Amino acid sequence: MRARGHTFHIILIYRFRGFILNIRTFFKIYSLPFFIVVCALAIYGALIMFMEQKDLIISRPDAQDIATLEHIAHLNTKSKLDNPPALEEPSRELPDNTQTLPPQNEQNSGENDKENKDIQSQIPLETNLPHGVKDIDDNPNPPYIEPTPEVIEPIIAPAKELKAIYAYAKYHINIRKTPSAQAQILARANTGEVLEVLDWQSEWSKIKNHAGIEGYVASHLIDKAEDGDKGEIYVVLSNALNVRTKPDKQAPLLTRLAYNARVIVLQIQDEWAKILLPNKEYGYISIHFIAKEK
Repeated sequence: MRARGHTFHIILIYRFRGFILNIRTFFKIYSLPFFIVVCALAIYGALIMFMEQKDLIISRPDAQDIATLEHIAHLNTKSKLDNPPALEEPSRELPDNTQTLPPQNEQNSGENDKENKDIQSQIPLETNLPHGVKDIDDNPNPPYIEPTPEVIEPIIAPAKELKAIYAYAKYHINIRKTPSAQAQILARANTGEVLEVLDWQSEWSKIKNHAGIEGYVASHLIDKAEDGDKGEIYVVLSNALNVRTKPDKQAPLLTRLAYNARVIVLQIQDEWAKILLPNKEYGYISIHFIAKEK
């Protein structure tokens, strides 16, 4: 029996020693993860405590307001203790033989009323107005004044700017001072020269040439330029400016323009200008050799 108890005791010792060794081995292997877990639990617990404390502070009523109310109540209590209410004294009855003095205020008021009456008697009741002028209140029905109607000025639309009309000289023609074949000759226009038409009439038309000379020419000797009102007048700066069929240096030639000749430019495309010729054809010239007429 003793041997069995001794054996059981030895077995318990070995098992406890093995348990201790297992714990040591566990902490030796998992010491760092265990430490991290413990730290995390500690931080979590601290956060929970902090949040609970913060919630309690927020949920409480305003401490400053409570302190203010308590302070006011304390001051009221203190003032009542320091200043007790005065006891009402019983009214004393005056003896019968006491003589009542007349108040001085009544005497003074009587004197003031007398002075006011004297001042009012000196002020005239009605103000003296000039002769023929009546007070406004005297006339209960003032005359009706008819309001002056507003004068609306008519809106004049701005005049539309008239576009210039151009024509070509069919031949070598004379520009005369008056609309007559016997009138003085002021200048001459070459064949194909562009003339600005100032006044178109059936027999004689008033024109202006490139030099600014105004005169009259026979209407049958000039031809209106089609689409001339859509373009602008330019002056040729070259002695012989080539006119081509297309905006290309290799395109065929149509004609040449002399120096200081006037041309109607309809459109400008890059380095080329589209012009209208006297024969009602379209051509292209270089923009480097023309200038807009002033």
